[in-house]
Formats: sequence, C-alpha cells, structure tokens
Amino acid sequence: MKLKLVLVIVLISTVAFGNFFQRSDEYLRRQNELKSTLEFSLTFQQAKVIIVKHYPELKSDEEVREFIIERDIQRAIVDGVEMYYSDLEHNLFTRDPEW
Repeated sequence: MKLKLVLVIVLISTVAFGNFFQRSDEYLRRQNELKSTLEFSLTFQQAKVIIVKHYPELKSDEEVREFIIERDIQRAIVDGVEMYYSDLEHNLFTRDPEW
C-alpha cells in the first residue's frame, strides 16, 4: 500500500514538474518573440530611407539590399516578414568610421 502511495505521489510530482517546465519554455518563447518584435521594428522601406539619407549614392532597392548584406545590417524575420533593427541609424555610425 505504501509503495502504491509513493508511486502515485512521484507520478503526480513528475507531471506537475513537467508542466512547470513546459510553461516556462512557452513563456520564454513568447518573451523572445516580443523582444524581436520590439527590437526589429523597421520595414525595408523605413530602413532604406535611413540608409539613403546617409548614403545617397545608393539609388535602387537592389543597391540598398546589397549594402545591407555587405554591411551585415541586423535583421530578423518577425511574423514572416524581414524586419530591421530599430536602432539601425546609430549602428551605421559605429560600422563606418569614415562617416
């Protein structure tokens, strides 16, 4: 009888403990998504305006995209859309010492 009681207690504890970690993983995933949404909030068009303001020689979307790739401008996929780091303009200063 004691053995059955101990097994039931262990089983219940294991399930409760597993649910705790499952919720924790879900919470962390949601927090990471929220962080990405806040930190990567610029669309390509908004990023392009910032870049062209400082590099007017870039005329086409293709030239801007090449610039983004060459300079390794921070970007992330947020809700299925490529978004750019919200502090892109400040990062341009730190990436280009001649600027």
